[in-house]
Amino acid sequence: MKSIITYIYTALALLILSVNAQAQADWTELGGLEKPSLLPIELTLWTVDCAPTVNTLRWQTATETRNDYFTLERSFDGVSFATIAQIDGAGTSSQIQNYVYQDAINDEQTTYYRLSQTDNDGVSQEFEVIATNCQFAYQIYTIGYHSIVADFYSDTVSVYSFAVYDLHGNRIAALSGTAEEGFNQIEIDNLNLSPSIYVAELKHNGIVQTKKLYLSR
Repeated sequence: MKSIITYIYTALALLILSVNAQAQADWTELGGLEKPSLLPIELTLWTVDCAPTVNTLRWQTATETRNDYFTLERSFDGVSFATIAQIDGAGTSSQIQNYVYQDAINDEQTTYYRLSQTDNDGVSQEFEVIATNCQFAYQIYTIGYHSIVADFYSDTVSVYSFAVYDLHGNRIAALSGTAEEGFNQIEIDNLNLSPSIYVAELKHNGIVQTKKLYLSR
């Protein structure tokens, strides 16, 4: 009787070892459990601003991981998109990367843009669709930690003021001047900003435009 029990235990042990060996083989073949993958890029800015004959697209990344290229698409109805450009990515980077593309277009109707990213494995990720209308366009954005820029369109020669505040309402920097008829770009530079949230305020033609600016590490 004892020998039969010993035989049964031995057979069960061998069976368990066999199952474990097969499971390990399957694990190895599949590369084990997939680790949560990092996002290919950390997109911190994706904007469009325009002048009468050109739309300027800007985007910024805080990090990129095996990023091969970006694809820009345009649409006039927000549904059917056509590719207008392919821009090389930075590969793998932990530094802020700034990208600019100018779409020469002579049309005041609303234009939609879509940005997507493709990594070295051919896997793509799409980002939100943005839209612009040149009749009402303005844009405020940062360039790294040293500059804050405002792009806007003016239908007359007029005075503007541009200021940047911290979260406590303290004014960090400001400038004023005269906007020309058409497209204008003004810049507050030589800043030494820290990672935080800032508020930019543009006053022009009796209109006040404000925007929160998020700077991450």
